[in-house]
Amino acid sequence: MPAESRMAVLEKREAAEGMRLAERPVPTSGKGEVRIAVRSVGIDGGVEASFYRWEESYHRYEPHLP
Repeated sequence: MPAESRMAVLEKREAAEGMRLAERPVPTSGKGEVRIAVRSVGIDGGVEASFYRWEESYHRYEPHLP
């Protein structure tokens, strides 16, 4: 796969402390959808830090983890 068809993702794979940087295929857009190129993002440290630490309030997300 060409490099431009891959993207970096920050993923949470389990209900525990931590996240990891991974690479995934860029999704294709369907009918009536658009794909927007994002060159950079920011992490504010509030919500993301709590999600990283897997604080009690985030256990509701557990059923959605792979």
